[in-house]
Amino acid sequence: MTGPTASTKDSTEIRLPKTLGVLEALALSEQLAGLPPAGTYAFNFGDWTFGNPFGLLVASDAIDRFRNNRPRARFRATGYEHCGYAGHMGFFRRFGMPFGKAPGEAAGSDTYLPIDVIDCEHLRQQAADAYSEVGEFIDEWSKRVAALLLQTDAGALFDTVQYALREVVRNVIEHSESASFGYCGQYWPSKNRVQIALVDRGVGLKKTLAANPRLAVESDRDAIQMALMPGVSRRGVLPESRAAYDPWANSGFGLYMTSRLCGGGGSFVLLSGSAAVELTHSVKHLHN
Repeated sequence: MTGPTASTKDSTEIRLPKTLGVLEALALSEQLAGLPPAGTYAFNFGDWTFGNPFGLLVASDAIDRFRNNRPRARFRATGYEHCGYAGHMGFFRRFGMPFGKAPGEAAGSDTYLPIDVIDCEHLRQQAADAYSEVGEFIDEWSKRVAALLLQTDAGALFDTVQYALREVVRNVIEHSESASFGYCGQYWPSKNRVQIALVDRGVGLKKTLAANPRLAVESDRDAIQMALMPGVSRRGVLPESRAAYDPWANSGFGLYMTSRLCGGGGSFVLLSGSAAVELTHSVKHLHN
């Protein structure tokens, strides 16, 4: 998946893979977490040709966390000059490299949303300033984002994208304790296909669900599977029939419904801690 890692006495080279998709981004994140200390880390982008929104967002976040966890190390990059699309999407500046646009700087278009980072407290304050509940504000925000990406505010695809955005962002704001979250997206009109990725640095599903005394959560793998069950949340375990489709009373149903909607016609990927799950209409892959 990721390229080989070359090491000398005081330097480690990380060669990025040819493409950055779901599996490649997961492998890169795992690779970085397992690297031993070094004086210099050299990221080689020479083989890289393409990254989808998920790959760009997860990989850039993983590299940024890697840098923050090694404040005394030196970092350098080579072979990135041809990566104009990733640069325009905000990939490089997301982890502090001065190449391309900063997150939130590019305007986007009717087929893509570049990487942007939203401050959670600022979002709460915006809701308060508008005399709106946070959930209602997120609902309106997700409608604007979905319409901007799809260039329509109606239809089955819009409803699915808007619902997925709303529920995932609600999960971040209400449960993750994260200070911010990042997102980006791409729409392929000829395929009637959209991909949206979102990442936060919250406490994780394991800690969130461990607050529920009715759940036995022993690992990230346990937590990630429980989070996709209907009615499961840190507050309780509810029957599926109760408020499953009520947008403002559906604690424990947001991730479940989002995974069913996305997995039914495409795929849904959820990561937390050291575990990840990928769902399609017929296959469930667990990564750990």
